[in-house]
Amino acid sequence: MSELADLYSRYKLLGLGVGAQLLLGTDEEGSGLSAETLRLAADAGRLRETHAAPENHAAEACHRAALDLHRLAAAAPGSPGHTTLIEQVRASHKALRALLWDDIADQYAPCGAHPHRHLQEEHDRV
Repeated sequence: MSELADLYSRYKLLGLGVGAQLLLGTDEEGSGLSAETLRLAADAGRLRETHAAPENHAAEACHRAALDLHRLAAAAPGSPGHTTLIEQVRASHKALRALLWDDIADQYAPCGAHPHRHLQEEHDRV
């Protein structure tokens, strides 16, 4: 596994934690997510500094995504701009995943590779 893929795995785990924290409405205090996401951002920043193009684009995207996740983890739910932070995390994650696709493809189902019959079934039930 590449160093970027390793950082991405950490990012996903922390993203799940931050998402759970938001869903449950718990505060950050005591969870350590803010500190862990900051540690991830620092590690991604160091990697960004050591990689040359084209790998640098993925390392830069990883750093940006980790910083966005950290800002969300540290923000108080419902605070001004909180919804914008959530959208930033979604956008930076999508950009990171696109750049790392060759390294992480085994972690996702190949969306678009087959007809989505389950979507039609969902619409029929609604």
